[in-house]
Amino acid sequence: MSIVPRTLQARIVLLMLLLLTVGQYAALRLFDHFELEPRAVRYALQIVSTVKLTRLAVLAARDDRRLELLQELNQSEGVRISPFDPLEAIEPLPGVNRAAGGSAACGPRLGARPSEVHW
Repeated sequence: MSIVPRTLQARIVLLMLLLLTVGQYAALRLFDHFELEPRAVRYALQIVSTVKLTRLAVLAARDDRRLELLQELNQSEGVRISPFDPLEAIEPLPGVNRAAGGSAACGPRLGARPSEVHW
């Protein structure tokens, strides 16, 4: 018994199956390649706008209402604010080098002190 089919029809079906599989794999890889950078930039810009709006909301809030604002942001929007510690070592996330365009889009848009914004 041989693995290679004997009839021409079976060989053509196997060849078509192989070509369809390779074509689908290539299409998915191309989609990932061309869609990764714009997606990373889009998420980075969303992070920038969230950081800016949160910063402005905290600065504009009255002193006695800031804690309530931060609690409401945490509960309703899922935005957690942590105090900045310059001595704290922050490890980069694994796989961040694939989305380098996102971090490049964030830097100039964050404003006054972008080194204090970590994710």
